[in-house]
Amino acid sequence: MDASHAWVGFFCPGIGWLDVDATNNCIPSLRHITIGWGRDYGDVGPIRGVLVGGRKQTLRVSVDVNAPRPRENETHDSAPGV
Repeated sequence: MDASHAWVGFFCPGIGWLDVDATNNCIPSLRHITIGWGRDYGDVGPIRGVLVGGRKQTLRVSVDVNAPRPRENETHDSAPGV
């Protein structure tokens, strides 16, 4: 599913940084991909510039993710450096 939306992160003393996705009513997980941080949309919009004219505007966003292949001598069941 392709979707573009934002979620909020905030600092909670004694706990640390917490993220909340109000759009999907969940806590962001590995299915969420951060492409930028900002105070508002103007800080992290996918494009910047000036539009001239009064035509209808459309924004299409797509993110494709591929898992990296494990290195030849790498295993997933051992701790790093072991």
